[in-house]
Amino acid sequence: ITTTTSLTMTKDDVTLTAAQAVGSRQYPNVTIVSTLAGSLLTIDANNVTVDSILFDDNTTSSTSAAAVIDVNSSSTGEDFSGVRILNCTLECTGSTDSDRDGITLGTDASDGALNALVEGCTIIDCGNQAILINVGSENSTIRNCKIYDVADVTTNGVKVLATSCTIEFCNILTSGADGNGCIHNGVA
Repeated sequence: ITTTTSLTMTKDDVTLTAAQAVGSRQYPNVTIVSTLAGSLLTIDANNVTVDSILFDDNTTSSTSAAAVIDVNSSSTGEDFSGVRILNCTLECTGSTDSDRDGITLGTDASDGALNALVEGCTIIDCGNQAILINVGSENSTIRNCKIYDVADVTTNGVKVLATSCTIEFCNILTSGADGNGCIHNGVA
C-alpha cells in the first residue's frame, strides 16, 4: 500500500494488523509506503494496537517533530494510554531527513502516551531518534526491539524524557551523532 495522506487512528480499542501476524523482529509481509512530510501514522486514542506492519518511510523533508508513528500528536491536554506497537518494522533507509523520528510517544507533560508498549519491533536508519519517550509518557516499555543505524544517521536509539520507563532486552546500534548514542536519559 502506498499512501499520500497521513493515517490517523482516533477510536479507542482498535487494532491495525496484517492478516498474517509475524513474530518478534520478523519481517512483516504487509507494507505501507510513504513520502509524507508529516507523521505517517498518528494514534490519538486509548488501547490501540498496531501489529505486524512494515512502514517504509521515504521522506526527503519532514515537518518539525514528525515521526513515522506518532502517539498523542496533539496539544489538547489529554493523555492516551495502553497503545501497543508490536512486531512492526520501520525502514527509514529511503528517508534523507535528519529530523525524522521513528516512534514518538507523547507530545509534552500534559499530552502523554501513558503505559505504552513497543515490543518486538525493528527500526532501521531513522534520521533522529529511533524511539522518543517524551515527557508525560510515564510507565512506557520498550522491549525486545532491534534498532540499528547502517548509514550513521540515527542520533539516539531510545531517548527517554519521561519517568518510570523500562527498556529491556533490546539490541541497539547507533552512531550517536550528537554524542548521545544507544540510550539517552534526558530525565531531569
